[in-house]
Amino acid sequence: MRDFLKKNKGYMITKLKDIKVLVTGISGFIGSHLVRGLLEEGAEVHGLVRGNSDLWRIQDIKGQINLCYADLRDFESVKKVISKVKPKKIIHLAAYVDVSRSFDVIDEMIAVNIIGTLNLLKAANETDYDCFINTGSSEEYGDNP
Repeated sequence: MRDFLKKNKGYMITKLKDIKVLVTGISGFIGSHLVRGLLEEGAEVHGLVRGNSDLWRIQDIKGQINLCYADLRDFESVKKVISKVKPKKIIHLAAYVDVSRSFDVIDEMIAVNIIGTLNLLKAANETDYDCFINTGSSEEYGDNP
């Protein structure tokens, strides 16, 4: 794919070497794989994680990532990380996912998935970032055979 893009001048290739990239959700399946790709591209990777995150998926590359501890639900802690890192790219993968379909967790889902995303956007507004990627989760699809 990269060779195709290089040959076709109509496409812009973004170089990530030495670019500060902040990734939320790095301890998840997709985040842990994305971070490996970013490191291969030479990006300066910063991972925003909660204090109680289980980092087993990135244990082997933890030394190559700048871990930043904050809770997306807490604007001040997110703002502190963003102010310190000053990322050029932000990739927001973190989400609260619960397959039980119970209303017992709806407040936590809203706090993390909606308020947390807003906190990240508000904090990033104080920096000179040029890319914000926000992903969804499997919860968007509901029960599906």
